[in-house]
Amino acid sequence: MKSFLKYGVLALAMGLAVLALSDHLKKLPEQMSMIDLQVLGLVMIGLILYQILNASLWAEVLKSLALRVPHKNCARIWIESESMKWLPGSVWSYGSRIVSAQRLSLTKKQTSISMVLEVILTNFAWAALAATIVFNKELLHLVTPALLRLSDHLLPLTIAASIIFALLIFHAKTIATRIQEIFTITTFHPLQAIKTAGMYLVLCLGNTALLWVLIQAVPNLTLNYSTTIVIASCAWLAGFWAIGIPGGIGVREAVLVIALSQYGSIESAILVSILWRAIQMISEISTLLLSFSLNLIELRFQKPLTPKNV
Repeated sequence: MKSFLKYGVLALAMGLAVLALSDHLKKLPEQMSMIDLQVLGLVMIGLILYQILNASLWAEVLKSLALRVPHKNCARIWIESESMKWLPGSVWSYGSRIVSAQRLSLTKKQTSISMVLEVILTNFAWAALAATIVFNKELLHLVTPALLRLSDHLLPLTIAASIIFALLIFHAKTIATRIQEIFTITTFHPLQAIKTAGMYLVLCLGNTALLWVLIQAVPNLTLNYSTTIVIASCAWLAGFWAIGIPGGIGVREAVLVIALSQYGSIESAILVSILWRAIQMISEISTLLLSFSLNLIELRFQKPLTPKNV
């Protein structure tokens, strides 16, 4: 029932958004015909590569916990388990990373701690990029008036923030507990964690570069790469922390549309957000199919893998 309500509310919100933007959506086919499909193909190939590299970095996170597992095996587990986030209810738990990682002889505790550390490192990387807004005068001029207008609605914003805080408190306690576990285990390597954070930062830059390439292919929309970095980072963070919404779908698109529409037509901003989400989903499906194919090919040669202490 809870899942039904969650997905029902999400569907209703997206339906209302489509209805409100119906006049703009009618212009999308015409704009779509002006896009170079080769550029879309290039972005898709780039996102598939990004997805594989991002998945394989879980092995680097495990190294921070003094565990060594081959990158390709980590990538497969990561890709397969992440696809479960789209499934409603508790079905996903049977194919989650905590369960699947047992094939690598990782305990549930080791996997759960590594996942929390992964969240910390990825959020640090995206937040570091979002923080570059302080060097972007153009964006600051756009954001400052909006912040000043928000001060006129301090009371309702305070109430809304309190509600959000109450919803997140359970997750905050869980994360705090896991963080404490990370720093109390004797096999934690902070230098490796810093190195892994740097790797995530490079991948995030690659992701934003692909979005910038896509933006260049859309008519009536012009902005530089440094601005794209900030917008893409804020959209990612907003979608990640939209608790309960699979893949942050709808939330990231809303942030992209609002931000990108300041640099061109709203139709172009909507088209970019739709294409970006569509290409990402196609790349996720492609990497998932690739992982399944490799598993089938190597099934008869599969050998148990045991993490080794560093």
